[in-house]
Amino acid sequence: MNKNSLKSKLREKVVTIGSWITLGHPAIAEIMTRAGFDWLSVDMEHSAITLHQAQKLIQVS
Repeated sequence: MNKNSLKSKLREKVVTIGSWITLGHPAIAEIMTRAGFDWLSVDMEHSAITLHQAQKLIQVS
């Protein structure tokens, strides 16, 4: 099982860096994950991301 590093950082009061994803292409989420962001939030309210696209974004991140 993967260790939840975000949860650990929040518990230890460490500053985390994240971003909102507003584009539905999985490569965007993969690039941001590899860039070292601690968290990503898929914005389905203010973008045209569908549920299917959101699933793909979550899978690659």
